[in-house]
Amino acid sequence: MKYRRPMLPTKTNPMTGPTSFGHTGRGGSLGFADPEHGIAFGYVMNHIISGSDDVRATSLVDAVRRSLM
Repeated sequence: MKYRRPMLPTKTNPMTGPTSFGHTGRGGSLGFADPEHGIAFGYVMNHIISGSDDVRATSLVDAVRRSLM
């Protein structure tokens, strides 16, 4: 089994801030944790939408980020 390193926050995928880490998946799925805030987040879907038209995960992460402010 090949191990994948967790991704760190970027401009396009800030997760919940500099202490978060996780990984994106095919079709927009996403999982990450943020030890500083004590949260974990997972998003999977049953209908894949390819490309930048899919804002489902981004919208949910934005809501989580706003709730931490």
